Amino acid sequence: MWKESIRVEIQRAREAERVGNEGRVRVSARRAAGIALEELARHLPSYATEGSMIDQLASIGNSDAVPESIRAAANRLAARVNKDFTSPSTNPIDDAMIVIEFVGQMLDSA
Repeated sequence: MWKESIRVEIQRAREAERVGNEGRVRVSARRAAGIALEELARHLPSYATEGSMIDQLASIGNSDAVPESIRAAANRLAARVNKDFTSPSTNPIDDAMIVIEFVGQMLDSA
């Protein structure tokens, strides 16, 4: 079920990207990554974090327990747009997939 929810969010992000709605791309990519992180916390409580998906992403982004590439992707996704409305995440879908693939690996080895 959680994998299907992620698939739907990634599909929404890709559709938003196709029509040029960068805000929706970020939201859907964040949701997809957040769904994966919720599943990770369900199976590995040491990854559990209170709060929103942004809080979960920020927690992973600050965790020494995950590789730097995962932390960087999570931090880019969690970051707010700057005053010019640009995001540190130049490709939110790719950043979400980095987090999602990490979660998949962690769950496979659990």
